[in-house]
Amino acid sequence: GVHYLVMEFVQGKNLRDHVKLLAGGRLPAAEAIPLLRQACKGLEEAQRLGVIHRDIKPDNLMLTDRGVLKIADFGIAKPLQEDFSMTLTSELIGTPLYMSPEQCQGAADLDFRSDMYSLGATFYYLLTGEPPIRASSVYELIQTKTKMASLCLWKALPGLDENNPLSRVIERMTALDREDRYDSYEALLNDLVLVEQGQTIQVPKPSGGKAKRAAGAG
Repeated sequence: GVHYLVMEFVQGKNLRDHVKLLAGGRLPAAEAIPLLRQACKGLEEAQRLGVIHRDIKPDNLMLTDRGVLKIADFGIAKPLQEDFSMTLTSELIGTPLYMSPEQCQGAADLDFRSDMYSLGATFYYLLTGEPPIRASSVYELIQTKTKMASLCLWKALPGLDENNPLSRVIERMTALDREDRYDSYEALLNDLVLVEQGQTIQVPKPSGGKAKRAAGAG
């Protein structure tokens, strides 16, 4: 007659706590890439099941003592087939610092690319030890985020240039217009293989999708 909940016990810590123990408070690229790959695999499976997480951030990525990454806290996740308009557009669900621009604006048609943005913003923080955006209020944060073309890893880390492969991956993951992000986790994972091999990553020119929609609406 007693209701109870059984959950997996993860022996380890979340990635925010993990990086705090590292030199400089940030993840070396060589350690970050395998973790990013695991996170992509997890979100790819969520996408296959028709679920958007909506709150990907360092605190919700757990790392076991054996180096296995677990995506935690699907508490505000939503099945894709549900009506997103049921969530009031004025109601901010998720963590604004890491959520996608379209999620910040209360878009009713979120898809996997929103989680992809959040994952890119999360790894920007893990790699640099700095928040993806600095702002004095949530309002200023959202205003900045909805105008910023992408997050540039190479500008935050000394020794990198704009052609750095990992920086280009993060840049594409966090493109302002979701049409400019990777069109699948498979494509993202393929680029991560190229990063590990030290090869060049090409970032397509912005599609101008937002501008076209604005012009059409006008």
